[in-house]
Amino acid sequence: GIEWAVEHGVDILSMSLGTDVYVEPVAEAIKWAISQGAIVVVAAGNGGFYGYFTISFPGSMDEVITVGSCTKPPFKVSAWSSRGPVLPSWSIKPDIVAPGENIIAARAANTSMGYPINDYYTMASGTSMATPHVAGAAALLLQIHPDWGQDEVKAALIECARPIEEDYYTCGAGVIDVVESALPKLLTYPANLAFGPVVLKGYKSQFNIASVSNYTLEVELHKRMFFENGIDYTYLLHIDAYNLSLKPFEEEILSVEISFRETLPVGHLFGEIMLECSNKTYRMIFNAITLSALNVTLLGLKGELLNACMGLVIVESLYSEEIYASRIGDPSSSLYVFLATVMDLPFILYPGSYIIRFLYPPFADNEAKLKIAGILYSNVTHVERLQISNHVIDLSKLHRVDVQIAPHSGKPLCPVSSAIGFSYPYPLSTMYLISWISLDRHATAGNSYESLPMLTYVSEHEMLYPLMFFEAIPEGYFLKGSFAVSPEVYFIGWHMFDPHTPSLSYELDDFMKVNARYDAASETPLGAKLSMKIYT
Repeated sequence: GIEWAVEHGVDILSMSLGTDVYVEPVAEAIKWAISQGAIVVVAAGNGGFYGYFTISFPGSMDEVITVGSCTKPPFKVSAWSSRGPVLPSWSIKPDIVAPGENIIAARAANTSMGYPINDYYTMASGTSMATPHVAGAAALLLQIHPDWGQDEVKAALIECARPIEEDYYTCGAGVIDVVESALPKLLTYPANLAFGPVVLKGYKSQFNIASVSNYTLEVELHKRMFFENGIDYTYLLHIDAYNLSLKPFEEEILSVEISFRETLPVGHLFGEIMLECSNKTYRMIFNAITLSALNVTLLGLKGELLNACMGLVIVESLYSEEIYASRIGDPSSSLYVFLATVMDLPFILYPGSYIIRFLYPPFADNEAKLKIAGILYSNVTHVERLQISNHVIDLSKLHRVDVQIAPHSGKPLCPVSSAIGFSYPYPLSTMYLISWISLDRHATAGNSYESLPMLTYVSEHEMLYPLMFFEAIPEGYFLKGSFAVSPEVYFIGWHMFDPHTPSLSYELDDFMKVNARYDAASETPLGAKLSMKIYT
């Protein structure tokens, strides 16, 4: 739809939609649309009740103009409006907010969205209702400046926004101000400056100031930087120049740097660079992440380097309830992580001690002619202040546990996935689970298994309480690589075991049988509920 719209001459894409998952084809289509001159405006999402890091995709893309919701005057950000920052860039989102509560809009025939007023109008709330306000503002700007593209429109809207009493991750630069955005004297790029995690990207960045005026501009720059608790740290921020003279349509590049000192706080720094000219003030907001980094290196059974992104890394603070999970690069996996912030490796963390857990999918050890059911690993690591730490997981040093699955007599099974997770002893409840759909790894249609030997490698650590199960279906339910209608799904080997246990053996009759096609729920022997999705 994006390509079709742009190819048919659309100037502005107003996208009141979102998902929790990054969809690469959509992202590439949006980037292409912007390269063709289209303006892309996207809703931030309505997950604000869950706090920060709740911007939905594609609003999480740095390239788009992301819109949050606020009330009508006096402009209070809606409680449900999604909040930033966004990962992996850690940049500020939303970019801007606009009225999105109790908005009356045109009603499509025979629809019931919102609260229908009559046959032609309905009333609704959401960032989906705020986004068209900004898309309409962009249309007005293009009427005045038909040569502008995404960068110019975004810069004008953000730098001229009306500040409100909220943090940048909640309201961005503030409330849209169409009148002030219409005829700016200068534009700044990027519209929002993001230092990102300084331990990875450094303490220095730069921005462009471009004149869009027909006469020479005298520009005076001011700065402000403060910690997330409001304490002022402006004295640690430095700019190349504080006075500029810009000729008509001239562009200047300036560097901005944060001084690294022992007094630099750990957390989130915010600030703004204010540019005054012709009795007007333009604002460029920024953030800097002064946290530490933790990377994970995975060594194989023979010391070879493996891709840790193909597994799941989870870190939990020993001193708080913070849980972080890595983003998995295995497209055949389905991931369930409860109450965790998902991010790319390396993790960006506060300094301190963490439990690091690692789950790795089934794989084949061809030399030993074995199928490895998975890897369970748990250990403690320490993250130093404003440092990059690396944690090495060496599979050759982990213990091996043999797992034997014996199916019904006369009814052979084909294993289709394995799952490994962890549970604390108090209370006994599953906190996260990963399942790899592994038809290509374990079974081929038509194969019969009297029993299937599998291996699970686990670490030896007193904090490890792993829960493990394997899933299988009766042979004959495969249909061109997919399940047939309503297969019988068996949970095989739901068990909490000691890492020293040398082997595990399961009989199918010992476990619950569940009849379902898409979803199955099982009451585990430990009393913890598990929900899982079976993909067809």
